[in-house]
Amino acid sequence: MDFDEYFKPDISQRVEMSNGKYRLFALKEKGEGRTKMAHEQVTMPPVPMDMVFNYINEFLNQLVDKPISLSKLGSIALDGKDEDIIGHGIWVKDTFKWKPQSSKPPYLSSDKKYTIIQEQFNLGFQKDLVWLKFTEDGYVGVVADSSDINHSYTNTAGRLLREVNRTWDTSNLFIFPITSAMTKHKTRKQIENGIGKYLIYKGVPIIDFYSHNNF
Repeated sequence: MDFDEYFKPDISQRVEMSNGKYRLFALKEKGEGRTKMAHEQVTMPPVPMDMVFNYINEFLNQLVDKPISLSKLGSIALDGKDEDIIGHGIWVKDTFKWKPQSSKPPYLSSDKKYTIIQEQFNLGFQKDLVWLKFTEDGYVGVVADSSDINHSYTNTAGRLLREVNRTWDTSNLFIFPITSAMTKHKTRKQIENGIGKYLIYKGVPIIDFYSHNNF
């Protein structure tokens, strides 16, 4: 696939709103497309987490002008615990509670972990993140963005997890800070979309299969 194709969203599960922007179909709209796809995804074996992490780093290295080493580059202290920085991403292996972001603009979270990440990676905005969470049996549950990390069962990803009888793994979380070296080429939303499509291309099952197309 041509590299630029990864940044183009799949429009099959999107609807245009009155303001000209797009949103994904809710689970009960347009049949059961998102639910059906979740069931299809869990018929495939999950891909090991380290391979998923490497795939994302591989993708991001194609985006930036100067590729970086994909080995461990250091650590970041979140809630007093050191988490590994490997290539472009942070592999969080401790169970944290993440405070929700505000429901009002500019939608910031009071959670200091976001501020720490923003400062260490010199991000323009707190929400310049793409993150992935997993099921306890190793499936990618969702590819998401912004400063709203959660393990909820009441949002779309959580409801899809319930549909396929899975639970969240709260001790493994991938966070990829979207740095200026990346946004000089593509927006955060485009990069989120690209990561999701690249993982699909690599054969990685994603339960909330269409979530990264939400722009």
